Amino acid sequence: MEVINTNISKKRHAERLDNNRYLKSKADKYELNDFALVRATDFLPHDGNLMPLCSVPFVTHTNNVASSVVLKLLQEKYDLDPFNEEDYKKLKEMADKYSPLSSQYRSTIHFTLNGLVSNHSKGEFDNRNFIIIDRLANHLGKEDFRSLRMEDTFVNGPFKLSNDAVILVNKDKYDELLQDNPWLNNYNVVLFTGDEKAATEEVLLDLGITPEDIKEHGAEYSNRTPLHKEALASLAKTYNCELEKHFYSKEYRDDDEKNLRVWEIFNRAFYNELCTTFKLEPRDEIVNFLSSYSVNRQKQEQKLKELIMQIGLVEYSDFVLNYNKKITDMISARTFPTNDQLLLDGALNISSNLSKEKTYQ
Repeated sequence: MEVINTNISKKRHAERLDNNRYLKSKADKYELNDFALVRATDFLPHDGNLMPLCSVPFVTHTNNVASSVVLKLLQEKYDLDPFNEEDYKKLKEMADKYSPLSSQYRSTIHFTLNGLVSNHSKGEFDNRNFIIIDRLANHLGKEDFRSLRMEDTFVNGPFKLSNDAVILVNKDKYDELLQDNPWLNNYNVVLFTGDEKAATEEVLLDLGITPEDIKEHGAEYSNRTPLHKEALASLAKTYNCELEKHFYSKEYRDDDEKNLRVWEIFNRAFYNELCTTFKLEPRDEIVNFLSSYSVNRQKQEQKLKELIMQIGLVEYSDFVLNYNKKITDMISARTFPTNDQLLLDGALNISSNLSKEKTYQ
């Protein structure tokens, strides 16, 4: 099995990358074979069929009332300045740790083109379990592509990986991931040590693809940018898809409506558990007030802050850690519902006996 060590070949990698980009900048045009799909993900299917997040158990930290309140409380407790970059980083790490997990409804599958997605205002994407790299030519015209963009090419799922797909995995994680995903060795796996972006670029170079630095709104501008735009416009016309950002798509609008329902289900589960644990009354009134999106957010934050002060910040933080562990344990046991299942059920129960009652995977 191939291993890419980016720690011992930084100079060689930089020279190889610069030379490739220089040569490609002299090209007259880009064609379909000049593009590769790249996806960083924690989920690798056993059968090669990638599924959208709404069809797999998926949790994340969102900017909900609970996360906002705990961030402000931690800011006061540790006297951290949110406008100081170092302070904000510490504050955000603590706030995420002590904020309840929620989710994000998404019916589309997203890729970047010719580079690894970078962290930005919409999310953090580094240190995922798997980096999938597959030629665009293997899929365009076969899957339901909705938009072609360097920073965000998306498909109305599902999506079948080709036999040429490369699965890039951190060497230190490989043994553990193989235990959880015994089908991993059915794929073309390449291991890496060191920097995942550099490792991704090495795989792309081996495929004859010119790597790009992917930012929030596209590839970092270079003298290759006009070549990207011209080629993608031509491909979009040929294969009847768009060039628009996901934010402006019908899929985004439809998903956004479902997001509100999913977030409310997660909120209700959290506040129900909070009221049960600390015997907060009147229970239904508290849960309804804090879960609803029709209530003024500032009033919700003030109410939750009062409850946390009543409970105690340390006790509340311990509760959140335990609550989040229940969720991650359920995901590991394959008893946690997908967002599509949640919308059908209409409720989420984070109780210790849920795994005995219902299996989702």
